[in-house]
Amino acid sequence: MNENAIDVYSEDNKKEYEEFLFKIPESNIYYTLEWKNILEEYYGFHPFYLIARDKTGEIRAILPLFYLKNLLGARLDSLPLSIYGGILGDSCYVKALLKKAFEIKKKMRCSCLTIRQLPSKHEMTLIKMGMGKQEKKWRQFIEIKPPDILWKKIKKSNRYMIRKAENFGVEIKLLKKKEEIKKFYDLELLTGKRKGFPIHSLDFFEKMWDKMFFKGLLRIFMVFHNEKPIASALLLPFNKVAVCRSINSEEVSKIPGMNNFLVWKMIEWCYKKGYSIFDFGATDKNNKGLFFFKSTFHTVNLPFSYYYMPKSTITLDSSPVYVVGKKILKTMPIGIFRYAIPYIEKWFC
Repeated sequence: MNENAIDVYSEDNKKEYEEFLFKIPESNIYYTLEWKNILEEYYGFHPFYLIARDKTGEIRAILPLFYLKNLLGARLDSLPLSIYGGILGDSCYVKALLKKAFEIKKKMRCSCLTIRQLPSKHEMTLIKMGMGKQEKKWRQFIEIKPPDILWKKIKKSNRYMIRKAENFGVEIKLLKKKEEIKKFYDLELLTGKRKGFPIHSLDFFEKMWDKMFFKGLLRIFMVFHNEKPIASALLLPFNKVAVCRSINSEEVSKIPGMNNFLVWKMIEWCYKKGYSIFDFGATDKNNKGLFFFKSTFHTVNLPFSYYYMPKSTITLDSSPVYVVGKKILKTMPIGIFRYAIPYIEKWFC
């Protein structure tokens, strides 16, 4: 392959880039131009979406990158504020894409390059090219089958909790109006504060709605009891994969099994819409409770790694600043938490 065939995405490449994504089974929402535009327009991150072509000019692999700054300085990231990222396409183009990424890192004076690599088939090349590896998470997903078949495969205790929620009279609803996002966001705030996570602002979710909802790339599910919202989830479907970005719930609820019920209804929806994979997203390896909850739905569990250049990179989530920040967020009054989020979210990405 001619290494000079590495291009940086421009609007002239839009049609062929989108066609390439639909050809690759591993592609997901985070590779789409809609997601690129959201991060670029809302946060001001600078994109370097690298494209590798064969001798005929056809796109054979991509590496989407963003240049950004946070509390630890400037970096290149594939992809920030995303569950997944990394090189997508033929393995023989990985080396050339990485060389180009290293050149950009040097030119932009970045302290590090981060790649949240999915799929993992490019791992050996990444390591041979000098990148360090941290196996930090699990990817947990369900291979969609008819609900009556999946129902028999999930754990008995999970089926019991789903039925229990149904017996309480809970109802599922898909949001259809932009103004309804505020109901979802209230639960997002409660969950973020409870866990000490810096969440997105309401404006960010409204931009997601504008860019993605009418293209079928965003769906928000909410669980109601006596017309009161008690749980919610944000689902990002693309190609044949539906990625669940977040699941939120009331801090204290008298409705057992509401999250089990919510996930099951999303799985049923995915089957009706023809998706092949329901992806729970990444699960921290030290979060055994969350891992178990997802596993009760008969998930496939695969290690999911981050790769860094240099190998000695200190990540934000392992830094003292992040640990102290989480403690502060947990103790912060909800009103201040809501007000502060737009000012801190970018710096904790």
